[in-house]
Amino acid sequence: MQRRAAVILGWVLILAGCARQPPPTTYQLSGQILLIDAGTQQVIIRHGDIVGFMPGMTMPYKVRDPQLLSGRTAGDLITAAALCARCPVLLAPAMHPSMWEHPLTQANVERLRTVPDWEILGPVIGEVASGEIGMGRMLEPEQIAAAVVRALATSRTKDLAGRHVVVTAGPTLEDLDPVRALTNRSSGKMGFAIAASAARRGAQVTLISGPVSLATPAGVERIDVRSALDMQAALQRTLAEAAPPAAALVMCAAIADYRPRQVSPSKLKRSSGAVTLELVPNPDLLAEIGAARVGSQPFLLGFAVETEQGERLVAAARAKLAKKRVDAIVANAARDALGTDETRAILITADAEQALGPGSKAAVADQISEFLAARLR
Repeated sequence: MQRRAAVILGWVLILAGCARQPPPTTYQLSGQILLIDAGTQQVIIRHGDIVGFMPGMTMPYKVRDPQLLSGRTAGDLITAAALCARCPVLLAPAMHPSMWEHPLTQANVERLRTVPDWEILGPVIGEVASGEIGMGRMLEPEQIAAAVVRALATSRTKDLAGRHVVVTAGPTLEDLDPVRALTNRSSGKMGFAIAASAARRGAQVTLISGPVSLATPAGVERIDVRSALDMQAALQRTLAEAAPPAAALVMCAAIADYRPRQVSPSKLKRSSGAVTLELVPNPDLLAEIGAARVGSQPFLLGFAVETEQGERLVAAARAKLAKKRVDAIVANAARDALGTDETRAILITADAEQALGPGSKAAVADQISEFLAARLR
């Protein structure tokens, strides 16, 4: 696999790894560089020297590693190498489900998500070493290899440098009263992944997000909003004041189509009878921008999450493409888009269609940012 991808692999073994896989065997498997932890008494290179030839780093980690890395301390050669790295670092968690779900582990993982050029791959639900099944199984090697190739490609590509990309993400909340609100199932993960990918490619990125529980991607300016009207105001302000002007607008947010006509100032009390809610339309933000745009800037990329599939999905997206006067639409079925880390979609323009995925939302985001870079040249 490494030769087909034209990638040179180097191995960093810690003491426990040497016990399971003797160094000579590991060297024969890789055919390349072997770096051994100090605990084996066979150090052949200083950890600070590793970064001289390391364009990317992928490391599995156990329960202690998030704490070490997020605390910026190194307990062995592999964590030392990660903290010295000036390249993309991909972390592949693998541990017992109870360890993964522990609040301290999750807190440390969230800190790692904020580190520029670091990405956490997995874990997934499956059988772990103890024989139990749960969230903690390492991502499959083929998936990790694909992520490595993607990270190496995007880390060296700055084809969006000098471009300002505005991305919207997440749901909106339309208040009924101080306690309840109308919303949708959007997690915001796709929009955040697009913002992160565009930033890695050198773009200046402004991310306008509805209420989500996601860390801000490295190098991205974030504006938090709540309702569709809040999103409208933030978009108008951003597009009017952006310097440099926005070259592309990616409307990935799932903006509510309707809001309550009136918001109750106090909690609506339960009653035994039926309740009727009067809803009024929210502004169609993408259509407003498409109608007001003069010329070809910003490039407008919309999203269409539909319950249709196949040809009916494409037809619905093409109708939206024309109606909203946008340049491209990413269309996917709701079951492939909402509440998942994996997705598949179709990128539709006036004269072409391109399959996106199936794969992680980060991988699909890289396909979208690559498309944007090509259109903005």
